[in-house]
Amino acid sequence: MKIDPLFEVKNNALFRISDGKIIDTIKTIKLSVKDILNKNTIPPEKDVPIGICISWDEVAFEDGSYNEELLATLHDYLKTLENGGFCAIIIPSTKKMLEDENDAEEFIAAFVHTARRIKDCRCVSGFSIATYLLKKDSAVHSLGTDSHSRWFIDEMRKKHNHYAFFADKNDVEQFTLTEAAIAEEIIFI
Repeated sequence: MKIDPLFEVKNNALFRISDGKIIDTIKTIKLSVKDILNKNTIPPEKDVPIGICISWDEVAFEDGSYNEELLATLHDYLKTLENGGFCAIIIPSTKKMLEDENDAEEFIAAFVHTARRIKDCRCVSGFSIATYLLKKDSAVHSLGTDSHSRWFIDEMRKKHNHYAFFADKNDVEQFTLTEAAIAEEIIFI
């Protein structure tokens, strides 16, 4: 399924395609999955993205299966946002430390699966790169071909080439990845 994106990236900024208006990603309003489940909250500002913070343990069960009920609820919420003209960013995280490459692979696979389940939600401008992945990349001060962040981006782009990629500005600065993030067209939130 090919999707026509509602947003595009130019010079490390997010723009709405329909009117060319810049979306102020630094003001992203972050909501947790609990916020969505409990309140079905929709913030009032359409030009400020809604960041949906979702952790690996909310998406994936220990047996390797996925929380399809939660992903269906996320899909429905995103469709509500889409109908209201909002912009959403999915913000993956993890509560547990990823010990090795197998953990990293499972983490990335969980969010690729999440992308697959919400693929028709045009309000989703993209995914944020998790703090864990940026921290791993800080050892080499790179987001290049061998980085965990690039691995995440490349896996996402296999079927979701329309997504933009974001990173928490404080993480990028803390891990001394600012120049690399700019070069990779990563947008700060």
